[in-house]
Amino acid sequence: MFLIGIFLIIYLGLGALFIQQGPAQKELNERIASQSIVAARPLPPADKLKAEADEVKVALAPLTDYAVLEVLVKIARQSGINVDDTEAKKFSVPPAGKATEVKIGDGQYQVMPIKNIKVQGAYENVVKFVADLDAGTTLKTMVLRKAVISEVEIVFEDVEKERRQEWRDVQEAVKTMMAENGLETIPYPMDFAGEVAFNDMTAFPDAISDWTGDVGGKTADPKGTKYVDGDKAGYLLLGQDVTGDGKLTGLVDYLKIKTTKYYYTCEADGRVRQFGSAVIYGAVEYLGSEPSRFETQAAVDVDIYFKVEKPAETKPATQTPPKTTTGG
Repeated sequence: MFLIGIFLIIYLGLGALFIQQGPAQKELNERIASQSIVAARPLPPADKLKAEADEVKVALAPLTDYAVLEVLVKIARQSGINVDDTEAKKFSVPPAGKATEVKIGDGQYQVMPIKNIKVQGAYENVVKFVADLDAGTTLKTMVLRKAVISEVEIVFEDVEKERRQEWRDVQEAVKTMMAENGLETIPYPMDFAGEVAFNDMTAFPDAISDWTGDVGGKTADPKGTKYVDGDKAGYLLLGQDVTGDGKLTGLVDYLKIKTTKYYYTCEADGRVRQFGSAVIYGAVEYLGSEPSRFETQAAVDVDIYFKVEKPAETKPATQTPPKTTTGG
């Protein structure tokens, strides 16, 4: 009975030891299995490894200043930056700084700094340019060191300033005319659907509305007095007859010029559109009437890394002294 008890204690002890080591043994087996999979995975072909090594070597090859400029121009153009209009000054690259030598790991590299590269344009285009530099998408050996992003106001000048000002004047005149004549909509507007734009402000934006039953649209003035024969038809920017009294008195000018340089249409809600000629089909429609606009500007610094292979040192050939012979 005593021997049976001893065997039972030993058995239980071994069982407890197995239970304790079970999870550790399982983890060890899983590690062995995963390492076996890695070990069993075939190595890349030698030609692929060589191609990758050659690609790295090419990427680290020295670049001339002109080659670097070409890369930056390519990135800017792909990002939507205007690099072709030099007068717009939306893109500029200063000369590269002097290359310096740095040690990275066991290798020696040359670093070419370029500071204060400037790009300007729409926000999304500028961000796209900076993101390319930051990720090394186009040139893997280019490292973005600093990026300062800000907004700049572009004030329009000369012809563009005049064009935008005229559009604003016409639009403001239409709004004022509608308000002073109690109009929520213009009855017979010279709209885009009519396919003709106008520059005679004595007949714009509505030269038709009157008090007759055949046409209508201008029945009573803002005070409720009905228009009658002798009043002037239409809702006009020059010579508008506001008062219904049967006379052409108190005509109001909402614009200072009779004939505008550009041509306009007007929708029923008073929205004005501007064109380069009277016939809308094929005409240039201008966009934008604001006196200025804001663009995003970025000033960035980059470093370009390359490796200069030093020529292998060659030891001068040792000269063997000529053998001398002695006569005997």
